[in-house]
Amino acid sequence: MDLPEINALLRYFFHIDPDALSDEDFALRWRELQWVLKLTRPFSKD
Repeated sequence: MDLPEINALLRYFFHIDPDALSDEDFALRWRELQWVLKLTRPFSKD
């Protein structure tokens, strides 16, 4: 996954501006996003 896609997903799921996050906060939100995506995978229509 590339950075623009990660940023878009952070905006969509968490309603935050990734550009306003520190590197540490970005890393924490990215880990949370990975967890959310893993949880929602069984519900996807793919």
